[in-house]
Amino acid sequence: MANFIDTSDNNNNNNNNNNNNNNIFVSIACFVDNDIINTIDDCLVKAKYPENIIFGVCLQYDPSDNFFEKYESHPQVKVVKMHYTEAKGPTYARYFCTKLLTNEEYFLQIDCHTRFFQDWDIIAINNWKLCNDEKGILTNFPISISRKNEHLTWPLNKSTPKFQSISMDSIKLGSVTCGIHHNINKLHNTYYLSAALLFGKSSFIKEVPYDPTLIYSYQTIEQQFYAIRLFTHGWNLYVPTQHILATSYERTLHYDINNKRIFAPSNVNKGKSAWKRVLYYYGLCSIEELDDDMKTNISLYGLGLNRTLEEYFHIHGEENVINKLKNGYYYKDKKWHNNNMYTYECGNPIFNNIISQNHSFEKSLVNNKTDFVWNINPKIIVHKLQHYPQSSVAFIDNKKSFYQLLKEYNITKGVPKTYFHVDELEDNSKKNHFLKYAGNNGGKQVYIYNNITDIKNHIIADNRPYIIQEEIENMLLIDKKKFVIRIWMVIINNEFYLTTNGCCIIHLNNYDKNNLDRTTHVEHDISKIGYQHYNKTSFYKNSFEKLQKVVKEMCNIITNKLSFKDNCFQILGLDVILDDNNDPYIIEINSWPCMNVQYGEYKILLNEFFTHFLNDIVIKKLQNEPIVENDYFILI
Repeated sequence: MANFIDTSDNNNNNNNNNNNNNNIFVSIACFVDNDIINTIDDCLVKAKYPENIIFGVCLQYDPSDNFFEKYESHPQVKVVKMHYTEAKGPTYARYFCTKLLTNEEYFLQIDCHTRFFQDWDIIAINNWKLCNDEKGILTNFPISISRKNEHLTWPLNKSTPKFQSISMDSIKLGSVTCGIHHNINKLHNTYYLSAALLFGKSSFIKEVPYDPTLIYSYQTIEQQFYAIRLFTHGWNLYVPTQHILATSYERTLHYDINNKRIFAPSNVNKGKSAWKRVLYYYGLCSIEELDDDMKTNISLYGLGLNRTLEEYFHIHGEENVINKLKNGYYYKDKKWHNNNMYTYECGNPIFNNIISQNHSFEKSLVNNKTDFVWNINPKIIVHKLQHYPQSSVAFIDNKKSFYQLLKEYNITKGVPKTYFHVDELEDNSKKNHFLKYAGNNGGKQVYIYNNITDIKNHIIADNRPYIIQEEIENMLLIDKKKFVIRIWMVIINNEFYLTTNGCCIIHLNNYDKNNLDRTTHVEHDISKIGYQHYNKTSFYKNSFEKLQKVVKEMCNIITNKLSFKDNCFQILGLDVILDDNNDPYIIEINSWPCMNVQYGEYKILLNEFFTHFLNDIVIKKLQNEPIVENDYFILI
């Protein structure tokens, strides 16, 4: 929970200004960046009237770190504090900064790695007055700190007048800026604001406040959407005539007091949900399509009534944009494209080859005048058959969220013993444990240990979301080697079809419990390791019957979590380990399993899968025929 601290003395500051209130509120969102101290120092030193400066800081930090101690009790600094793990993106933080604003006349938003030019406060106020516009706001992408000494010759940055992209996933002006040379008597209009320099009368932030609901969202929301909100509320953006400040464009790395790397919290699903709220404001989805938490205060943070969204597009030479988006168009590479004009799109070479040889598929496309898209990141759901958007199935790929779901539903059979925090482990345990980071697959970011202390040390050094799984006891081996069964499942028409065959992926080295080498347990060079058809093994019948029961329970959970769409399909890759009793344990489920392998038995199996997938599912769906069980696909 955010903790507000107001250490400023506004009455004293107002007295210093007499009746001429030139107080400037400087808003700084800080995520574990001790350069904010240098920024505040420089801001005060370079100001003509430093007594007029009031800071509003959202300090996202480790409370055990005292780097902000210098300004903890400063009379001109107001602070709202939160633990860095509670951070939810820049828009969220800037909202809390603005809650510290009181009666200051001017408002300046900057980043916490900023340096100022001498008398910057006078330059900014005089430039604002040059607008001769009570609803004028100064903004531009500041000069880089590395070029600060070149400011007399270096041009000011102005956003390009053309869009970089317009789609259901992004509305963004050109990110490349063009330079305009100094003219102290002329301001230039701009329509894409910079979050690193935003200056005007404080009334603009009071009339058009930041929306704290737009969490885990960046450029297209923090800058573009806010620029559009200001525009429709009647506010005008201008490029200043002189450099006011400089900023750093280098990637900021964050470390705690123990010098451990800290990563800004992210949540892809919440970020997608926030963008859906923006689409609602743009008129591109209904309120019923929003998640419940995105319906909060929906009327407070939308577009204004002074100018329309279409007027904004018109200024940039685009017309009927919203209707184009509704009809499946998107703008890219300086022209409009129509998704519906594709016959099919497929980036998988194996599947492409099978498609090219299948006349029934071509006929289904011609007869139905429709399209098929093999793409995990479709721009818009308009095709007759396409992948689910990745955001819809991300909960499956995230190991931590998925196994927490299993725990929530009390699913323990067919699942390795899983821990969500290292402190849950028994200190005297000598079993092999696999440390797996939440968002990775394909064996990446998987580490094996037989010592709890080593696991704890690893997590101290890299404390991203993770799970820990015990090694399956008494694993079944093939030729003394560990193996993983990869088997596929297709989600379509609200149903789950499990393949009756799969691939035994056999590790290169003989299994040795005491050998913690990754090649024995985790890694496999796909060009060198062995493969076997699962249905040709001696243990197939017994283990497959058991596997179906385990998979069915997990399908029930996915059903409860997934919002089914009739025109979407999903292929899941299930990784299974057997014990010597042929009991299956699902160690991982991937929503985008590797299906490009061009080696031996695996390629044969993929050809088999794709052939059945095309004939038994894709073509039947395109031709509006029922999809049914057969010798290859079993309905779970």
